[in-house]
Amino acid sequence: MHKWNSNASKLELNGDTAAGNDEETYAKQQLDEGFTQTTLLGLKWNKSEDNLTVTFPTVDSNATTTTRTILSKLAKVYGPLGLVSPIILEGKMIFRDVCK
Repeated sequence: MHKWNSNASKLELNGDTAAGNDEETYAKQQLDEGFTQTTLLGLKWNKSEDNLTVTFPTVDSNATTTTRTILSKLAKVYGPLGLVSPIILEGKMIFRDVCK
């Protein structure tokens, strides 16, 4: 296991020094997000606040609403833990009503 993340900064620093990387990379120094943000299960994870972020697609008010666009927006929501299932269910119910 050579790549892993933790929300404990002490563990993150020990992992870097054990590998021989005593200095921070230039990118981590410039962005200052090297230790606070990463991805976990395809979702953005803020390690300092220990939050997972699910992104929802925006609805374009000028676009025409069709069954294809509704299905496209529903498919863009990714929630591997099932935390967004109630929201996806509402979207599926709207799609069912549109199809009737």
